[in-house]
Amino acid sequence: MKTLRPHIVLWLAGLTFLAGAGCAVEVPETKVSETAVTFDPVLYAVTKASAGVFPEGLPFGVSAWEYGDGETWSGEEARPFLVNSEVIRREDAVWSPQPEVQWPERHQRLAFVAYAPYGMANGVDPVNGVTFGQVDVTRDQTDLLYTDPAEDLTESSSGGIVSLAFRHALCQVSFRLRYSEMEDETITLLGLSLKDLGCTGTFRSLPTAGWTVDESHGELTFYEGNQKMSVNSEPVGECLWVIPQNAVTRAQIRVLHQYSKGGSAEETLTSDALGIPLEPGRSYIISLTYMPQTGTLKVDQLEDLQG
Repeated sequence: MKTLRPHIVLWLAGLTFLAGAGCAVEVPETKVSETAVTFDPVLYAVTKASAGVFPEGLPFGVSAWEYGDGETWSGEEARPFLVNSEVIRREDAVWSPQPEVQWPERHQRLAFVAYAPYGMANGVDPVNGVTFGQVDVTRDQTDLLYTDPAEDLTESSSGGIVSLAFRHALCQVSFRLRYSEMEDETITLLGLSLKDLGCTGTFRSLPTAGWTVDESHGELTFYEGNQKMSVNSEPVGECLWVIPQNAVTRAQIRVLHQYSKGGSAEETLTSDALGIPLEPGRSYIISLTYMPQTGTLKVDQLEDLQG
């Protein structure tokens, strides 16, 4: 029988050594990506107060969940990846969470849910989405924004940048006002408000975005002061954020009559109910006419500026 050549013996010995060494060496885990997670926020709806561009100086909050193939971001196997992280626009115009985070392994997927301004949400979770609790528009006129979930994202599918389309949770209302001319008197507007309006409520974005409006209705004041009224329709008061709802609300004005022959009198007038649903992300302009001859306040037009 022929013997093995010396160099073959050495080669087999080397394989034996490497195999044994391989059993003792722990295989390193796959490293996370070196690409940082960044964001591209935009405004989904355009209202009277916005033009589709997300405000540069407005930090927003984001939560994210990590899950593998065949899983869902709301499933039991999903793991928190970001928990209410603050995202700011840096000097280089890049939106990133503080501190920065990197994309996970390639086979892991991410889902993101965001809101603005940062710190305004009561919570973000897979069941309720974004929650804004006990909002009171008579005390706080903050523009509340939220996003639908951005799901199944990886570094390769997103290019490392997460697009977030923010929606308005509230709607806007503003007024125009005129009066039918009366001789020998001047009419001054002292106040304008919406009566019997749902001013407080709670919002949740999932499973369907919507508000739960408190049963106790109140009054939202749009103007207080001394503004001479005109026979021409003119803007009056502020443009305010309102909780979306079926509008049983009524417009109310308080006016001062000053007569040329001397004397004055105050009068309070209330319109019929608006009778339309106020929907999120829309801007409404309510045109009113005051008719002192009959002592009535009429809703002439309700213009809906679709976002």
